[in-house]
Amino acid sequence: RVESKTVICTENERDTIPQPAEGVKGQLGHWISPKNMEAAFEERFPGCMRGRTMYVIPYSMGPVGSPLAKYGIQVTDSAYVVASMRIMTRMGANVLDAIGEDEVVKCLH
Repeated sequence: RVESKTVICTENERDTIPQPAEGVKGQLGHWISPKNMEAAFEERFPGCMRGRTMYVIPYSMGPVGSPLAKYGIQVTDSAYVVASMRIMTRMGANVLDAIGEDEVVKCLH
């Protein structure tokens, strides 16, 4: 992952990226709103995933069911990413069961 190419998409910028002091350029990623992200995807990548096999990966950062666990759903067309996520996280049907009403990180690779 390259920090200068990483974009964090949330409703509120302050939820994700530390706010630097006035006149200082931040170094920890770039923020974009969901509305602007959707428009950027449509403009840059129209139909780019048509016909590709897509993988949906439910994952947990931390033990499933732990109060410290963070859950996410990642969508990717890369079998390599699926294998890497298997090494780095806990993933599978038990994660889907645990997600319930909890907050979920949405990821697109």
